[in-house]
Amino acid sequence: MYITSYLQTATQLLKEYTGQLPFHQYIKSFFKQYKKYGSKDRKYITALCYSYFRVGQALPNNFSTERFAAGLLLTSNTSNPLLNAIQPLWNKWLETNLSIEKKIQFLEIELFFNSNQIFPFTSHLSSLQNVTCFQQSHLIQPKVYLRIRPNKKEIVLKKLTALEWSYNYIEPNTIALSIGYNIEEHFNIDEEIVIQDLSSQKIGIFLEKINLSTSQPIQQIWDACAGSGGKSILVYDILPNIQLTVSDIRKSILHNLQQRFKKAGITKYNSLVLDVSNVLAIPSNFKKAFDLIIADVPCTGSGTWGRTPEQLLFFDEKEIESYVNKQQKILQNIIPALKPGGCLLYCTCSVFKAENENQVNWLKQQGLECIEMQLLEGYAQQADTLFIALLKKALI
Repeated sequence: MYITSYLQTATQLLKEYTGQLPFHQYIKSFFKQYKKYGSKDRKYITALCYSYFRVGQALPNNFSTERFAAGLLLTSNTSNPLLNAIQPLWNKWLETNLSIEKKIQFLEIELFFNSNQIFPFTSHLSSLQNVTCFQQSHLIQPKVYLRIRPNKKEIVLKKLTALEWSYNYIEPNTIALSIGYNIEEHFNIDEEIVIQDLSSQKIGIFLEKINLSTSQPIQQIWDACAGSGGKSILVYDILPNIQLTVSDIRKSILHNLQQRFKKAGITKYNSLVLDVSNVLAIPSNFKKAFDLIIADVPCTGSGTWGRTPEQLLFFDEKEIESYVNKQQKILQNIIPALKPGGCLLYCTCSVFKAENENQVNWLKQQGLECIEMQLLEGYAQQADTLFIALLKKALI
């Protein structure tokens, strides 16, 4: 194994990476440019880089061999050829099913490892049930979650059985997979299944509660920051008779949404490119037009850093205030579009209190009543952590 070469390449990549792009895009571009790297080379170099990131700020960001070795030890459950080449004794311990707690205890002595600094922004956290578990979740690659669409369960489960994939089935319609399976090759994406994180799927529970609690049926729904449409497809599957409006500031991502809607069989909807942070951009006919507005607002994404662990090193906590201000601009601009008695479903994929509970308190000051709010702590299930709040506008 060319471990020295792999370490040199990984170090070069990490030193040149600025955090402007998601790392998976950055390294893909690198390998596209330098075609001398074969599949095994790409696999090992990528593994070294992500092991380095997952340590967060628990060790110095100094590109040392010790940091690479610590990352590999912490993120591996079985014998690892990379770790064996760097620290063969540490690799032997993996064969004894050493617990994560034992690994951390060893590194605390050997390298002055500080596990409380894997995720270094704990002073900003919403109230979590288990901060230690949350910290350690960044050492584990999250699972891929599939949501089975209505009337597709039988065909999806038959395909999974035939493929002999290892999966977990979660009632009523969720599949959990490890990464590495070629889902697109075997399933009709957005027609049979939607690739959607477990916590994101749970937004459906709130939608069902709204439908049951209102005296009048929900008809007009606006997904104000729709992105590529995953939540909108979920809304349609639960409330198929709605009149749906979707908007996003990015024309390209709305194009992706339209392609997904076509596959999903959604034909009756309004779509528009819209900067909801600009009050002048909101159409005049939106005033008091919607029974429900979904505001999955731009945020730090701190509840998803298990998938993008580079953020543990590159995120600047000063950005939190910037996101909070943008969120409040968006919310202030879309609240007038709610009908009296209408509901706002506020969502973030953040674990920061300023973006979550504090924003709900701000929304109360704008005259909305909080019906329910919840931090969906997905880290215990190798899923993302999301915040959801359901608020209601007064009838008068």
